[in-house]
Amino acid sequence: MKTYQYLWRLMCYRPLLYLGNAIAWSIIHFSELLPGIIASWFFDALSGEAAAGLNVWTIIITYFAVALGRMGTVFCGAQIDIRHRFLMGSLLRRNMLERILKRPGARALVETPGETLNRFRDDTQQVVDQISMTVDSLGFVFTTTFAVVMLAHISWKITLLVFAPMVIILAITQAASTRLEKNREASRDAAAKVAGALGEMFGSIQAVQVATAEEQVADHLQRLNAERKRLVLKDRLIVHLLNSIYGSTISLGT
Repeated sequence: MKTYQYLWRLMCYRPLLYLGNAIAWSIIHFSELLPGIIASWFFDALSGEAAAGLNVWTIIITYFAVALGRMGTVFCGAQIDIRHRFLMGSLLRRNMLERILKRPGARALVETPGETLNRFRDDTQQVVDQISMTVDSLGFVFTTTFAVVMLAHISWKITLLVFAPMVIILAITQAASTRLEKNREASRDAAAKVAGALGEMFGSIQAVQVATAEEQVADHLQRLNAERKRLVLKDRLIVHLLNSIYGSTISLGT
């Protein structure tokens, strides 16, 4: 089964919930454009060029009404998204556990217990995040299309000035994707080693005490954890650096 088929089947597991989630967050993302539109009405009202029926006070009331409406939509969207993510994660973990229980006892786990726990925690979380990203992507596409059309209608030169750096950022992100994948894989392997070491340590605690190897075991665990910390920090640093560049570019454009 291909990745897109796998994600599609998960979306169809609770189609109404997914649709409600997509609609809520599309409205939330689109509402980010409304303050700019209302601000243009405000300046038109100050210059005496506002449309009929609009004045400064009605525009101010509209602004606060939009802000309150967005807060309510964010709250509802968060509640829907939390429920949707929980159901997706529960389904995946249940299916994984069911598959393990159906395997022969001697070959139930193909990896160490620590790595298996990481599969239940991290792998399912990655899939759930991808489903959630498709929800955001729908809102981003709709909002970006409307914003580009509106901005191009005002000035195509400013439109190019705003979106040209974003194209460069996307190219940089795409070029760094291979490096990000390697760092993420190394980070997950290090986390699996730490979890596996903890499981083995608590599973054979009496043997460790008999051999008086408490310090050696603690030192080994500390080394594994230090390596995990280094790899996680490296991974997070690159991700946050790219996010910072992307966010700064958007701020400069707006």
